Amino acid sequence: MRILTLILSLVCANAFGVIPGDFAKTKEKAEKGDAVAQYNLGLCYANGIGVPKDKVEAGVWYRKSAEQGHDLAQNNLGALYFNGDGVPRDPINANFWYRKSAEQGCALGQLNYGLIKAFGQGVTRDPIEGHAWLIVSSANNTEAKEIKDKFEGTLSPKEIQSAQSKAGEIQAGIEARKKANSK
Repeated sequence: MRILTLILSLVCANAFGVIPGDFAKTKEKAEKGDAVAQYNLGLCYANGIGVPKDKVEAGVWYRKSAEQGHDLAQNNLGALYFNGDGVPRDPINANFWYRKSAEQGCALGQLNYGLIKAFGQGVTRDPIEGHAWLIVSSANNTEAKEIKDKFEGTLSPKEIQSAQSKAGEIQAGIEARKKANSK
């Protein structure tokens, strides 16, 4: 559990930087509903960039962005819930937001969702589905590949084969959603 928390903490809120610059302009855009600005504002508050660090306020802005479908905001909101940072610790909400992010193709969301499925954190433990998400994530994330390779050592050859098959289905679903959303 302790290792999983550390891994999830490392691959969450600090994953992407905020474009340095005018905090006031970012806040203005965020207040007008711009999902990217809301995400960036969440990063500012989460990391103390231009403002004092405030995980509660970070959660407010991540949620606004996440509800508009911003995949990284969904991942970071999941991280706040998983760790109880600025919001009550809530593995069910962490699972919800990680999955939303993962299903959009966000490698970090896929990694985090895969980990909580693999280890049963807030969801029913399903090592095959968890490993499948780690496989999908590892296609775009070297850190995920290392974690996937380590976790794979805990599975039987039959489980690995099942996870690989499931990963193909997951990837096909992600691609179909992206195609449908681009029309």
